[in-house]
Amino acid sequence: MKQTIVFLLLLGFVKFGFTQHYIIRGTVRDSSIKKGIENASVTVFRAKDSLLLSFTRTTPEGRFKIDSIFESQIFVMVYFPGYAEFVDTMDISKIDSTVSIFLSSKAKILQEIIVHQKIEWQRIKGDTIEYKADSFYVPVNASVEDLLKKLPGLKVNRLGTITSQGEAVNRVLVDGEEFFGNDPTLTTRNVRADMIDKVQVYDAKSNQRTTTAIDNGVRVKTINLKLKADKKDISFGKAKASVGTDAHYDNSLMANKFKDKKKLAIYGIHSNIGNTKLNSGDQNNYGDNLQLDLSGLTDDIFNKWNGQYSGNGHPTALSGGVHFNNKFDTDKQSINVNYKGSTLEVEGNKTTNALTLLPENQNRSLEVEKFRNDIQGHNINGKYELMIDSTSNLNVSFEGAISHKTTLSEYLSKTYRNDSILLNEGQRDRTTESGNESLFGNINWQKKLNKKGRWVSLDFKMGTRQINGDGYLSTLNKFYSDSSRQETFTEQTDQYKTLHYNQFYMDGKAEYTEPLGNDSYLLFNFKYTDTKSSSERNSYDKSSTGKYDQFNDSLSNNYSFFMSSKWGGIGYMLIKNKFYIISNFSLMDTHFRQQVVSKYENALERHFNFVIPSTEFSYSFSKQARMYYSYNGSVIPPTVQQIQPIVTNNDPLNVFVGNPLLKPAFKHLITGKYSNYKTIEHRNFLARASFGFVNNAITSKDEIDSLGRRIVQSINTNGNYNLSLYSEYEFIWEKPDFSIKPNIEVKKSKYSNIVNQAKNSTVRTSIEGGLDFYIAKDKLFEIDFNTSFLYVQSTSSLGKNNSFDFTTWHLQPDLSLFLPCKFRFDSDLDYYHRQQSVFGQVYNDIFIVNATLSKILTKNNALSIKLTVKDIFNNNRGIERSESTNAITQNTYDVIRRFGLISLQWDFSKSNKKVK
Repeated sequence: MKQTIVFLLLLGFVKFGFTQHYIIRGTVRDSSIKKGIENASVTVFRAKDSLLLSFTRTTPEGRFKIDSIFESQIFVMVYFPGYAEFVDTMDISKIDSTVSIFLSSKAKILQEIIVHQKIEWQRIKGDTIEYKADSFYVPVNASVEDLLKKLPGLKVNRLGTITSQGEAVNRVLVDGEEFFGNDPTLTTRNVRADMIDKVQVYDAKSNQRTTTAIDNGVRVKTINLKLKADKKDISFGKAKASVGTDAHYDNSLMANKFKDKKKLAIYGIHSNIGNTKLNSGDQNNYGDNLQLDLSGLTDDIFNKWNGQYSGNGHPTALSGGVHFNNKFDTDKQSINVNYKGSTLEVEGNKTTNALTLLPENQNRSLEVEKFRNDIQGHNINGKYELMIDSTSNLNVSFEGAISHKTTLSEYLSKTYRNDSILLNEGQRDRTTESGNESLFGNINWQKKLNKKGRWVSLDFKMGTRQINGDGYLSTLNKFYSDSSRQETFTEQTDQYKTLHYNQFYMDGKAEYTEPLGNDSYLLFNFKYTDTKSSSERNSYDKSSTGKYDQFNDSLSNNYSFFMSSKWGGIGYMLIKNKFYIISNFSLMDTHFRQQVVSKYENALERHFNFVIPSTEFSYSFSKQARMYYSYNGSVIPPTVQQIQPIVTNNDPLNVFVGNPLLKPAFKHLITGKYSNYKTIEHRNFLARASFGFVNNAITSKDEIDSLGRRIVQSINTNGNYNLSLYSEYEFIWEKPDFSIKPNIEVKKSKYSNIVNQAKNSTVRTSIEGGLDFYIAKDKLFEIDFNTSFLYVQSTSSLGKNNSFDFTTWHLQPDLSLFLPCKFRFDSDLDYYHRQQSVFGQVYNDIFIVNATLSKILTKNNALSIKLTVKDIFNNNRGIERSESTNAITQNTYDVIRRFGLISLQWDFSKSNKKVK
């Protein structure tokens, strides 16, 4: 018997010796003041059966440590009088685990409950404004865009562009993940409003903040759509087919399948009424802006068309795409992939009137253009994220794009002096064909080290791009004498041109943060960039044989431009409960190496040194009121087109000459913002100001001769600045559903350039204001009324009659009526009033009225029919005015005018969950 007892005791000791020991340590703090709580009880239970494992109390600093725990799956309970209990399950599979626990006072929780009961539709959590989607009525089959239009503080225009607090929203996420990359409208117009639980609006912080809990001040205005729990396993979408008068059509399909954390979506569009999906956000999707500094890239041989439809002309578009994202491996890994392809054809006519101020007189020009352009593009991009462990992340992203563009333009032009003396007239034909290929990659690694706040980050980017194009230029210009007004001579051009452009870009960056205490840090960073560019432009004149075989040396060269920069910086960051401040100081050294390779010239070597300071400060007066200030300095290098020493005669009446001695510009920008969102009183106020000025600003030197020909060259000048003041105030009544928001913005800027050896300074002042008015009655009507005005005054220091001013008024009322028997009527009006310009009475008053009558045909609300008439009174006209330096310009162009459309739309939705 004794031997048996000894054996069992020894067996127990052996088991005890080989059982894994775990340690849990951490701090318990007040969630409001972030101060440690003394004598709080910390109790550890076994998760599977609630068996008590250990118990302790916190130190005066709020710290605790419990060791000799033999279970990795536990739950922890923390209690202290006057605070809500903390209970949570934990996995302490690591030998030594550290946790931070925050307790909320019962008084604070009660206050939040009271506030939530009063305004359950809106809550403010830190810098995030959160809206409860179900608190806002939207009609059947409404999209997220319809929902966003109802949220206070948000504004959505008819193009789908979203602004929050007067700032553009650049990213829309679904459950924290990007959906179709950087095109918010594909998300807001195709995800159903009834799927959304909450809408969160915030300034997204950088990956550094996400990984290290340290804020580096980088912000992106973001909306996150949190799905309802029962909508995360669903298939949904919509299909629309539309036919109309004058051969108009608009067809689209969007299909989505969500299952747990997997999201798959496809879309397709075929339309000729302007629904191209080539909006401002889509420029990035075709390789024109690859999230890195591929400066100086263009396929502009003759034509400045950017491959987008902006309301000018008649478009035909075919586009489609696929999106997939997934989180797996217990959310440690995620993948996000997008593909988009598109074909766009645009044709039309445009007339340009321009008035140019000269030191002694004025020139007035008239140009009529007939154009036909088309582009085909494909883009694929993706992102992979890996949480290596609890202290380090790895992010890998890529983007590739390919496009092919052709343009055809025919011009007729005339130039007059002082409205009466004909200086020249001519015609010009241009055809181009170009291909654009680009590839970009980015790898980022971040690691938290063994001390809180100590971290290191390594980032590497690499990109390449190739442009190959050719085209034909044919011009015939006649010039006239000032005195006799007789034709003096004729100038003719008939050329074939080629362009071969290559660029390679590399960027490496290392950052390190060292904590100086619980809330202050030292920041160190080093960065190196390397850009190698080559631009070969060749021109060939047509010979007597009818072939383009005469090489034009004066209009051709092969140019290489090498730019490398390295800089290092040190910064300081202080983060307190109510404020934070971040300051950085960097030194930058930039090296230029420029050479005309084709002429075997010696390379031009240049060095530039810059001091780049930056600072950011934010202070929270309360949970709803805060102020923000920042200063940033940045270097703006010249583009290859600006410095390549070649004469570009794409338009022989407006010739551009490169300036190889051009210097980089340095921009200073100061911004300030104050916001106060009183959620209980339903009052929102925002004020924002910015001031920027530029040293060695890259402007222009214009030489305009007596025959109206202009030679332009980029130069460096000083004295340029811009000032902006913006404010908005919104107040809301719940019953009835009513809101009103006035806003105003004042801008002033100065731009300096050289005209015929005389220095010109143009001062532009503008005042823009608006009033947004909204009232609705659920299931009865909605009225959204927007009105705005713009006053612009531009004064040049050149000559006489050197001041331009004009006023524009814009009215945009929208009406929706929800009628019996599932009918709905929608109508909207665009009314523009423009002050008569120096070019006479041209389309000064334009009113565009659209109307739609729709009916839901089925009991499940899935099938509907719509009858739409666009531009009922056939009054749509294309017109825009602009002023720059010493000129004012007015463009009139073809637009889509009155047509009717009948549409059949099917909205489908099906839960993927199996009913047991």
